[in-house]
Amino acid sequence: MTQRWHPVGLLATGEYMLLAMVLIGAQTPEARWEVRSELGRCRLAAAPGNATGSSLSFETRPLSRDVSIIAPIAGRQPRREVPATIMFGSSVPTQSATYYPATDQPDKPAYIKTDWATLRRLAEHETFSIAVNGATSSRFSTKNLSAGIDAMDRCRTTILRTMRYVADAETPEPTGGWGDGSGDWIRKKDFPTKLFDAQRNTAALIAWIVGKDGRIRNCTPLVPSGEPILDTAACEALTRRAKFAPPLDPSGKPTEIFGSRIIRYGS
Repeated sequence: MTQRWHPVGLLATGEYMLLAMVLIGAQTPEARWEVRSELGRCRLAAAPGNATGSSLSFETRPLSRDVSIIAPIAGRQPRREVPATIMFGSSVPTQSATYYPATDQPDKPAYIKTDWATLRRLAEHETFSIAVNGATSSRFSTKNLSAGIDAMDRCRTTILRTMRYVADAETPEPTGGWGDGSGDWIRKKDFPTKLFDAQRNTAALIAWIVGKDGRIRNCTPLVPSGEPILDTAACEALTRRAKFAPPLDPSGKPTEIFGSRIIRYGS
């Protein structure tokens, strides 16, 4: 299969901004998938014309074991977290999962939380369906899904490479030492006042790594604002003040996690 990366560019949608790169596979029209990097997430979606329908997609983030399945859910959608079941193929082996309701934010629809191992299992079958509260969704085709999963994993790797991530690296003390972590981590006074106030509808998507000690490193503007001084100041402030509880993996061992947020400039 021949694959080509095509830049889509910087897109603005309401309160959200994303840098998208689309993976187009030279496959039959009914089995094409696209990968986009959006807000620090890698999203694998059925391309237009895919037999699955364009409503099926999968999302994950760098360093995460979790995968979100975004698909039409049969019946009345619960407004709270409830157990769900993923059913593979026609032989109906199943896997437990969790349903999470939609939020008020446009980029956070209802989803089924699972993991990479389950996603790989999906690709071993021709179809799958989801059951929530006893109602089972229509079956979704997984034809050529393996190629899409591999591309989504490369998307995660590309983000980490952009951030110059090295696993288990030490968290260096920022210039000037650690700051007071109380209150907002990024404050208007962290920026040159005139440059900050001169901005109109300017924003950056910054990403970082939370180390095993809970401190931030590798802060990077994945989508720069066009004003490097502001983006650098935002990362310096975040690195100086932000502190998380040391992250743990499912077995309780210290691990590293990826984080991101949009920073908006201007008065």
